[in-house]
Amino acid sequence: MKTKSILQGMILIMVLANSSLAQINFNSVSVNVGQINTLFPDVELYSNHQHAFYSELEVDAEIAVTYIRGGVYWGYWNDGLDHLSVRDAVYYSFKSHIVGTRFTFLPNKLFNNWLLPFGIFAGAAHHFVSASCVGGFDFIGNTCSSDLYEDYTRNINTLEVGLSSEIHIFGPLKIQGKVNQFFPLGDNEFDRRQKNRRAYKVGLVLSL
Repeated sequence: MKTKSILQGMILIMVLANSSLAQINFNSVSVNVGQINTLFPDVELYSNHQHAFYSELEVDAEIAVTYIRGGVYWGYWNDGLDHLSVRDAVYYSFKSHIVGTRFTFLPNKLFNNWLLPFGIFAGAAHHFVSASCVGGFDFIGNTCSSDLYEDYTRNINTLEVGLSSEIHIFGPLKIQGKVNQFFPLGDNEFDRRQKNRRAYKVGLVLSL
């Protein structure tokens, strides 16, 4: 029931955000790449795989006033794990699609004497996590072919906050940097893995 309520809340947030965005014109598209913390960096088995390559596509628009910007985004990461030199353990590779919405406050658009080119954003996201058993064997010899170690998926809902910065290059192009922190809405093991989880990105913004 708790998960259902959380999911309904996420859907409501997305619908309200998209309803607002539908009333205005999108004014920029950004493509960013960087790194994101993997799900189990503190587990010894994955201690050498604490970060994964992360890519993200975002479409933004001004929301009623110039200093508030809203948008929707899609992101993807894959830890790329295919081999570990371990004994008495079966290990998994993880990847995830992330779909979310963000609202960014731009102080330099509101205050004339604001010198720092930073925006502050908050939003919500849904993570479609997939886990694939890729190797190893347990202490009695079971491997990924055993029914004990099947591939599986998890759906995670989070809130997020972060900072963004843009520097104009020329024409409609800008360089962008973003860092965001996720906050889980649930309380199972995979939800708790979102605590202290961050993504760092740089990319290009094309003004429409």
